[in-house]
Amino acid sequence: MKRIVLLTALVITSLCAWAQQLRTPFKMAESNREYLQHGVRHMTSPLGQKSMQRYSMQPTDRLMLTDLNSRRIAAKTLNTNYELVNEQPAGEVKMFYRSGKNYYTADGTNFQTDDQHGLMKVVFDPDGKTVWFKEIMMDLAGYNSWVKGTYNEDKTKINVELGQTVGYLSQYNQYLLLYMFKYDEASQTFVIDEAQKQLEVAVEGESLKMLGTDSKHLLSMVYSSNNAWVMLGDYETVLAPFNEVAVEVPEGLTTKDYMLNAVDKEGKAVTTKVKMGEVGNDVYVQGLLNSLPEGWLKGKKEANKVTFANKQFVGIVSDFYPVWAMGANSVDDKLVEADFVLNFNEASKTYTSDMFLLENVLKDEFGYIDYYYNVTLMEYPDVQFTTDIITEQPEGELKAYKRSGTALSTYMGYPYVDPQDGYIMFMVYAPDGKTVYLKNPVTQARANTWVKATKEGNKIVMPLYQSIDYSENGDYYIYLAKVVAMNPNDEKKVYVPDFSAKNVTFSIDEATGVVSLDELKDDKAVLGLVFSNNMSYNNFADFNSVYTPLNEEITLMPENLKQEKWSVIYNEEGETADGEVVVAMDGDKLYMNSILDLDPKATLVGTIKGNKVEFATDQYLGLYPKADATAYFGGAKYRIEQEEVIPGTGFMMDHWYYDVTPSLVMDYDAEKRTLTAPEGTTFLLNATKPSVDVMYIWALSDAYFAFKSEIAGIDNDLTVEGKEVKSVKYFNLKGMQIAKPEKGMCIQAVTFTDGSTMTKKMVR
Repeated sequence: MKRIVLLTALVITSLCAWAQQLRTPFKMAESNREYLQHGVRHMTSPLGQKSMQRYSMQPTDRLMLTDLNSRRIAAKTLNTNYELVNEQPAGEVKMFYRSGKNYYTADGTNFQTDDQHGLMKVVFDPDGKTVWFKEIMMDLAGYNSWVKGTYNEDKTKINVELGQTVGYLSQYNQYLLLYMFKYDEASQTFVIDEAQKQLEVAVEGESLKMLGTDSKHLLSMVYSSNNAWVMLGDYETVLAPFNEVAVEVPEGLTTKDYMLNAVDKEGKAVTTKVKMGEVGNDVYVQGLLNSLPEGWLKGKKEANKVTFANKQFVGIVSDFYPVWAMGANSVDDKLVEADFVLNFNEASKTYTSDMFLLENVLKDEFGYIDYYYNVTLMEYPDVQFTTDIITEQPEGELKAYKRSGTALSTYMGYPYVDPQDGYIMFMVYAPDGKTVYLKNPVTQARANTWVKATKEGNKIVMPLYQSIDYSENGDYYIYLAKVVAMNPNDEKKVYVPDFSAKNVTFSIDEATGVVSLDELKDDKAVLGLVFSNNMSYNNFADFNSVYTPLNEEITLMPENLKQEKWSVIYNEEGETADGEVVVAMDGDKLYMNSILDLDPKATLVGTIKGNKVEFATDQYLGLYPKADATAYFGGAKYRIEQEEVIPGTGFMMDHWYYDVTPSLVMDYDAEKRTLTAPEGTTFLLNATKPSVDVMYIWALSDAYFAFKSEIAGIDNDLTVEGKEVKSVKYFNLKGMQIAKPEKGMCIQAVTFTDGSTMTKKMVR
């Protein structure tokens, strides 16, 4: 079961934040969707094994989980000033590596002890007395807060006054206050140690040691509003000087741009620019680490490989994480650290590696914040992108085609495949007989823009790297490109642009008019989109595309019938909704048009049988213009089932299923002028013939139609006394707007300045 929804240009240009509920134009049920899970072992990260430690960039999340109503403490002990120091004070800066223990709970009940890690920045004031500590507790990483300490007379200790404000939780409007805590046997929890007014930090040579803490005495915090303990703390903290030095690049190094393609820890494709320079056999590369794109690695070139010594220090992230580049191989589902090696292919001028490159925050054991694998470096492509975006329909003959084939999208790292069926491909054939314009060349990326191609005999050649959209916020364009799978033989494919491709070619069947993209037949190579700022794949693509001329025509309401406005109330998947339609009757026929946002001229026909009206399934209702889709009527019975949103997540929600019936028979009250759908049935508006597949635009379940008001008769003359014409539009019988009346029958739609409208048939 699928649902078609409108994807706007905003969705296309904000994919990094991506309005996730609009992931795909079809709201699909699990039975109709191919969930592409993790593939074979070498494409599945082994970094989740128990021997590994995995660190978040924000360990402070544990503070958010604490129950604010628990562990209340007497208010008299608390600071009420809440002065928070966020700017780095002036003075000599030194970095220290933390060690010690960290006590915490993730659920408010079960407490755990872990080793401290990360760095602490300390500033020594020029006055020789004052010392400032940044994020004095490990769980304050990311809060950018400073606390003040003062040397004693002989500078053997630094005294830090307790009660200082060390953080602010904006979502809770809570300040965090620093205190010493002791374990209370009676209450079996930690309480403020009121005897302690300051934290003593011993100066032991170049190191600093926090005194007075152990497993029963913690450095911790409370929330400002209710004095609740945050249920975590540090003890036995030692700060050792951190003197690691990052790779220094030779002065005047000449570099060349390369494109990095890799897979990150989330299983997502990464495409970005790196720089490489050589001095003799030494190779310097900048940009190999995601968290430190400005950091450099140094390797040694020998024959056709470059070897980077293991555990090179690259830099510091957020004043907290020291990062070492660590190479690793997967051996029997376990990681074995090793030098990282890039292999050079002379013919293709590319560097590749099947190793893992970890961004490790621990020097002597595994503990990463990110990593890359399936790394490829190629010379940065010399691609000419166009920045002109065609937003207006070009001049020429407009033709509509039914799309078929497969639409590919990626959601939260998972590739999904959906049918293109139900959507329309619009093409304009220019008067010069050569130029062809295609609207929204990638099905699910509907920016409502056009790209230009050239007709050469029975071929349409479409140049790549044309821009279809622009993000003013992100300052980047979105371009058309050929995209290929880095791992073509795996189930869960990871895609990167193929910049060697300059065009894609469609073939035209002269007998049927069918247009096909024959060169991209499977999911190993697809027609997709890339971002201009980093050349990465934008997660939408098509393959095996076939465009068949749309030859169906809508049914028009007969002229000179008395028309009435009817209201409709219905259940839309658990929510009540309403709208209006236009109804007319003639003998045993009931005509209905202006149905919600569909083509207002497209008419649904029902047969009156006593106190029933039967609407046959698969009636064509023209185009749904908001999504460039076709629309058909279908009768259906609905059922509701609880299912997982994504397999394995345990997150359940209601799924509505629609079992199509040959017709929908509704109860008809001629006197009251009402139509009532039997309970459990649905008035389905579908993007394809419902008898073939359910891909619905709207599902009007348990619908009730009732007379609202009469509509004055429509005069076939364009002139209406006392009214001024605002605009006149023309439509063909397929529901497509045309520039002027064409040979044969068409529809003239007139809008008056008072907002009223009228339509009439025209024959030329």
